[in-house]
Amino acid sequence: MCESLYIVWNESYNLGIPILDEQHRSIVSTINTLHHFMQNGKSESIISAILSNLEQYTSIHFTTEEQLMLKFGFPDLNKHISHHRHLASRTAEMLDSSDGFGNHGQATLKFFREWWLDHISLEDPKFVPYLMRLTA
Repeated sequence: MCESLYIVWNESYNLGIPILDEQHRSIVSTINTLHHFMQNGKSESIISAILSNLEQYTSIHFTTEEQLMLKFGFPDLNKHISHHRHLASRTAEMLDSSDGFGNHGQATLKFFREWWLDHISLEDPKFVPYLMRLTA
């Protein structure tokens, strides 16, 4: 039996900036992988490794976005960075939680899904038109 994905990629999530679109798809894929292993009762060590991967790749993605916004003088850069720092802080808290991910797994998955879909759909599109005007 084929299980459904936790987050199904929708082409409307594409920003039109290839590197960011690819990174977003990779992050969504990692969240789907986390969901898969949680649903199939895999060990805490596998789940911890996936969370660590998500944390590291998210850092790379945020650096990419911030460099682009800085390069093109995006006026709300600091506000956007604060959104990034919020997720980084929450992710670190989840990884360092003394009571373990397993006790909060579904809530954590929901947090990641909502945060990323909101960020990709609502926050990131704010800088795209600005960057496109400057590069046109």
